[in-house]
Amino acid sequence: MRKILPVLLAAFVGLLPVVAWAGTVVVPVYSYADFPPFLDTGGAGLSQDMCSWLSIRSKGRYEFELRPLPPGGIAGLLARPPGTVMVLWAAPQWLPHPERYRWGEPLMADATVMLAMPGVRRFDLGDARSMFGIRFGGLPGQNYPFAGLRKAVATHAASRIDSVRPAETYARLQHSALDLAFLPKSALQLLRDQQGPAMEGSQPVELPLWLEHYQRSYFTFKADSDLQKFLQDQLGSVRVLPGSMPAWRILAAP
Repeated sequence: MRKILPVLLAAFVGLLPVVAWAGTVVVPVYSYADFPPFLDTGGAGLSQDMCSWLSIRSKGRYEFELRPLPPGGIAGLLARPPGTVMVLWAAPQWLPHPERYRWGEPLMADATVMLAMPGVRRFDLGDARSMFGIRFGGLPGQNYPFAGLRKAVATHAASRIDSVRPAETYARLQHSALDLAFLPKSALQLLRDQQGPAMEGSQPVELPLWLEHYQRSYFTFKADSDLQKFLQDQLGSVRVLPGSMPAWRILAAP
């Protein structure tokens, strides 16, 4: 029998010291998905839910402490790891040497989607000339594999306006400050869920020109065998699935 673990309204503990009782091992949990549904401005979200759930399941053996990373911060962390490292919501294809790390089972299916407002003019992502004047946005540090788009930006024929928060990119698209945007589908579902059906006519649409699917998982580095086994036992059957209010839910074995 499976049960839904609801989103917890926990306080942000990402950068605060953890007071642990005797024998408890603090496990730092890093995530560079520092936007909803993974992390909101109050510190709640899927990342904190996962840390709290793992801490409870360990029955005092471990305390999982969330430490959000800034965009691009994963490279510095892995270059000089402070000790045991656990990283949530990553995908092997995003790292240059994924074989260096111990990967767990997939936790969540996600994708990068291309968005525009209804009625956007026709363009060809492989042809820089057709991208003239296009304003597009995404997440900082993300590369989008279109030769025409890259060339148009390099020659200033098109402009790239990134936002750290997907909600900002989404709002810019709705208010005609962008013509095109790339967002994680997980964030898109949450944004649509928050706006509700009343805003359906003013919401961007997904363009069927490109869709990048991936599985968000977790990995560890320098974790001992006991911690590795605990994570495998606990997270092997955990999945994060689409829901409704909240838009994403953690489904876990009891």
